[in-house]
Amino acid sequence: MAMLSPDAAELHPLRGAEAVDLERQLLGIILCHPGLALAAEEEIGPSDFLLPEHGRLFAAIIGAESAGEKVAIEKLVAAVKGPDDAPVLPDGMTPGQYLARLMASTSPADLAEAEDLARAIARELRTAVDVEHGEAEFEAPPPDPETFRSKFGAVWFHQLERDTFEQHEWLIDDWLTVGDKSLVYGASGSGKSFLAMHAAFCVVLGIPFFGNKVLAKGGVVYQAGEGAKGIAKRVKAFRKHNGIPPSEQLPFVLLRSPVNIWSKDGDTQALIAEIKALGRMMAPAPLRMVVIDTLATATAGADENSGRDMSTVMDHVTLIAKECRCHVMLVHHKNANGERPRGHTSVFANIDNAIEVRRDPDTDIRTAVNGKQKDDADAKPIRFELMRVVVGHRREDGKEISSCVCLPVGKKVEAPATKTVEPVALRAAEAVFFKALRRAIGEHGVAPPASCRVRKGVQLVVDYTHVKAAYAALVPPEDDDPAKYRERIKKALQRGRENLTKAGIVDVDSPFIWYTGKPVKGWAQPQLPGPADSDAPPIDEASPEPEGDPVGVEVLPPDAEVEP
Repeated sequence: MAMLSPDAAELHPLRGAEAVDLERQLLGIILCHPGLALAAEEEIGPSDFLLPEHGRLFAAIIGAESAGEKVAIEKLVAAVKGPDDAPVLPDGMTPGQYLARLMASTSPADLAEAEDLARAIARELRTAVDVEHGEAEFEAPPPDPETFRSKFGAVWFHQLERDTFEQHEWLIDDWLTVGDKSLVYGASGSGKSFLAMHAAFCVVLGIPFFGNKVLAKGGVVYQAGEGAKGIAKRVKAFRKHNGIPPSEQLPFVLLRSPVNIWSKDGDTQALIAEIKALGRMMAPAPLRMVVIDTLATATAGADENSGRDMSTVMDHVTLIAKECRCHVMLVHHKNANGERPRGHTSVFANIDNAIEVRRDPDTDIRTAVNGKQKDDADAKPIRFELMRVVVGHRREDGKEISSCVCLPVGKKVEAPATKTVEPVALRAAEAVFFKALRRAIGEHGVAPPASCRVRKGVQLVVDYTHVKAAYAALVPPEDDDPAKYRERIKKALQRGRENLTKAGIVDVDSPFIWYTGKPVKGWAQPQLPGPADSDAPPIDEASPEPEGDPVGVEVLPPDAEVEP
């Protein structure tokens, strides 16, 4: 038996004999397939062999191959003999017999197979040597799969298809994902805020978003830091257009105060606490989405071009989504070139869904496209229009107050706006008649009888005899002849009624007369409650009490229909 290096059998992890057998296999392959020694040298060197004669033999082969020479048998024999010319070989074999045995012990005849085996044996020997010298560790046995617990959410390939595994979820199919962050961005006037509002109400009502299913119906908190009055009008416009009663209790909350989600002493934690509280009050509806409109107004003081500042902002947005367990949508502006979202790229990099809103200046048609969809293919673009909806009337002059709703292209039916009517200037005698009419209606006005042909919106009419009495009270006698006085009053009343009727200011269905609501110069135009669904004063206008006597009409355009 060949002699091992001192303590090799104890130190070597392959325990001596096993390592020697591997060395013999490697040397046999190299001897049978010239050229493989250099490949094996990439993994192991002469000093790594346990038997000195094996190391010398490997070095001799390497030396010859490196020089491009054929290894002479004499050199191989000399390498086995060593400097002392007294190797201890198995079974008393001579060096030549030992070389023949090495070559006979190899099995691969195919060169490629031989090279693979040579490399594998050399690697195993090299690893063993590293362990011997403390340069490597023994490979620990694999852990028990039944008891192993991953700290980082490890899931095996075959487990990914299980039904119990957490799957990707949609809030709005193909557009917004549950619990993630989105960015709705566009140029000023593109309609981005209108689209964000539309998406919010689709989630609240569980109705399709331009044909895309809402798969997670629930509550929405809409933070309106930019133009809260305008946002409130949009809410009312959506309600009116969709026939939602004013008293309907929907899980939708509008936050009208500004917030700061950037600064260290900002509102992030307070906002999270309030959103959580509002979410609990929405029960049984779950909170599904928070909209921050706009990102710029919610990050006052931050440098939106700073990676550090905007990374802090996005960390806070992520915290809101995580703590409130809902989707967070940010409404944002485009940059000056109109090419991408304004500010640092870290904003776009840290969101999951992006919706870019564009407006065609020629057609006024808006297009929403997927600017980013983290976990799926981009959705089909949405083309929509904004349709004007009247939400109230200004008390001072009856001018319409309106907002818009989003509709698919082709579904827009713009209601005709009320024509602007210039106030009519009255002559002195006509002004007296008009004053008498207003006073008579204020004191004796009644609801129009069923037989009375009045325009829509007229709530009070008066018997003409009360107008005559009021007129007489305003025009005292100028002489002592009662007959002349009565005749003068009669003609003045006739002229006043005819002139104001022609001017569209009054209308008559004997014995009743009424004011049509047409503006009169120098007289405050009365405005009683507006359309039947108007449940509150106009959202964004002051609402002072009207001056003058009540006349019981709602202001209507002059071409409004007259009920039969």
